[in-house]
Amino acid sequence: MHCIDDKQEIKEFISNYHKLAKPSNYQDEDLDTFFNLNDDTEIMHDHDIDAHIRFNEIESIIEKVASDKEYFIFLLLSEGKTYKEVGKYFNLSGERVRQIYNKLIERLP
Repeated sequence: MHCIDDKQEIKEFISNYHKLAKPSNYQDEDLDTFFNLNDDTEIMHDHDIDAHIRFNEIESIIEKVASDKEYFIFLLLSEGKTYKEVGKYFNLSGERVRQIYNKLIERLP
C-alpha cells in the first residue's frame, strides 16, 4: 500500500480533480463516426494522464480504509460537490461531512 505523506495536498488534489476529469458524453455521438479522428478530437496530455493515475491510486487506498459512506463522500467531493451538497445526500450538515472527510484523510497510510 502506498504511503500518503502530505494530507493537505491530497485534499486539495481531490477537491480540484473534477476540473481535470471531464466526462465524455457519448450519447451525442453518431455510431458511424464514433471511432473517426478529426481536427476536433481532444488529445489527453501527459499531465492529465498523471492526474488520472494519481486519482486512481488515491481512490484505491481510500476504498480499502473507508466505509461505504466515507467512500461516497470522497467520490462526491472529487466530482466538485461542496460539503453542503454532499450532506444533502446523507441528511448531514456540511460541517459533519467535512469532519467525516477529514477523519478519512487522516486515516490514510
